[in-house]
Amino acid sequence: MSECSPKNDYKMLILKCQNSEAEDHEVCSLESVCKLMGITPVVETITSLKHLGEILKQGVEYNFIYLSAHGDADVFSSEEFKFEVQWKDFANMLCITDAMAEDCIIMLSCCRGGLAKVAYTIFYMCCDVQYVVGPRHNLTNCEMSTAFHIFMFNHMERRHDPVVACEKVAAVIDTRLICYDRLEQETTSSYVNFVETNFESDGETYQMSPEAQAIIKEAEEKALAEFMTSSGEGKVCCPAPAEAE
Repeated sequence: MSECSPKNDYKMLILKCQNSEAEDHEVCSLESVCKLMGITPVVETITSLKHLGEILKQGVEYNFIYLSAHGDADVFSSEEFKFEVQWKDFANMLCITDAMAEDCIIMLSCCRGGLAKVAYTIFYMCCDVQYVVGPRHNLTNCEMSTAFHIFMFNHMERRHDPVVACEKVAAVIDTRLICYDRLEQETTSSYVNFVETNFESDGETYQMSPEAQAIIKEAEEKALAEFMTSSGEGKVCCPAPAEAE
């Protein structure tokens, strides 16, 4: 029996925050599927929004980012809601950390993760996200695992685009896994109306949380410092003018 072919050093970041035995089994099986397909899995457990930012800022570009969490149309959360992250803050973290490779697929293993509102929010807040995949309705960890295995097989091994790969899931196990493609969605009336209603007409509704603002400010300051410092010598490229005597 031949092995699945390697996939050019593809990487998948698997983010856990349910802290349950069922999640452990779901993630373990996904790790095995990744290895069969030549994809390197990296598993991290999120403990806060700040911790999420630290995980994403490690200088690695991922082809897939898989999130295992409780979720609804506005936030995802940990077991027993010890912390929660708004989808807009999650999207901002993805953008400012440069953690996504080109055409990275965001895979949401969350109940209601496939709602249009979630995908539209992520698209609007981060222009680098091209695909968002998630369930339309509530699923168990077992159902999530099976659905995403079929999706990965059809996308990576059968070379179907993400939208078609999701359609294959429904054909096999009668579970609705939805893929939102930015290029297809941005021109639809539903997306345009969503942006006009939720972002452009009421900006205060979608202000970032203070924690997210602090993380973004820190990232911007670090990027500016790196830009101002010459490589290898630790000198400032544009030194401040000397004070007048």
